[in-house]
Amino acid sequence: MKTYVVHYKKLKERRSYLESMINELVFIDEFERDNYNSDIKYQSGLWRKRVKYSTTPAYVPTFKELKHSEICNALSHMKAMQNLLDSDEKYTLIIEDDSVITDTFKTDVSNIKLPEGFDFIFLGKAYNPQMLERIHLVKSTMVSDGLYKKSPGTTRTVDSYIVSRKGAKKCLNELENKISMPFDHELNFVFKKNPDMDIYWTQPGLVEQGTKNGKYKSSIR
Repeated sequence: MKTYVVHYKKLKERRSYLESMINELVFIDEFERDNYNSDIKYQSGLWRKRVKYSTTPAYVPTFKELKHSEICNALSHMKAMQNLLDSDEKYTLIIEDDSVITDTFKTDVSNIKLPEGFDFIFLGKAYNPQMLERIHLVKSTMVSDGLYKKSPGTTRTVDSYIVSRKGAKKCLNELENKISMPFDHELNFVFKKNPDMDIYWTQPGLVEQGTKNGKYKSSIR
């Protein structure tokens, strides 16, 4: 399975670490956040249309201006998905460059029983599969050992996920290269607007965020 890395070129330590852990990585680093001029901005009208799909009783996002780092992060995720659609691959793995993985990561990923017709499978360790169910936001259904279907679909941050061609196409068609929220919330917008999408989480999670466990300092926020 090809692996794309959402990457910021200046973060050489992160690249070196991932290259030491996984072979044949493709780094998406063409969006230069330091001098990037983009027509994609936070648009209040677009935000109002999309935010209702990301709002829950536990979280109500507020409107704010996107940083260049957040724009470039989202564009890199979408570029990786477009690369999948431009290839002959059926699915691909996308990770962010602060991902921290175990020595058995490649084996663990290859052992996942990919459900027929899936759209996204999130691999991160953020949240517990039953946590959102306990606060009555989504339902968790175990479909195989270590794999849970989320109904309705929701992200587990976007630090790491497997996306199918079907899922990538739905996502890119819905977003139309327009960004109004950080990318994990944009995906939640897509999932909530398309409740037929098949979204899964692995448990236990396979990836930690280095910007959350102290390994790295955040370069986005």
